[in-house]
Amino acid sequence: MQDMIQAGALFIHSLQRAIEESLKSQPEVVQMVATSRRIVWSDLKNNTKKKAARLHRAASGTGGGPAVYTKLTDLEQRILNLIGHQVAIGLALERLGLHRLKYY
Repeated sequence: MQDMIQAGALFIHSLQRAIEESLKSQPEVVQMVATSRRIVWSDLKNNTKKKAARLHRAASGTGGGPAVYTKLTDLEQRILNLIGHQVAIGLALERLGLHRLKYY
């Protein structure tokens, strides 16, 4: 059984390589794939930032309203580690010394 699984995985890998090689000769397809990857990354990044910000607001809230029971998936946590937690929840202005500023 294990041999059949390994043989199937090798077959799929060889098919993927053959498809990649045939697509490399067509620049418009390469451009389309690159654009799709950028869009997917942008969507993942934006959705992760929104979810992390929502979780941060819920954790630092006063307790009014319904509880938030969601948490970040492993992929979302890895994305947040890449882009930085401050991107999603904002900078702590007190640490920067900006809490003393007066706004008129």
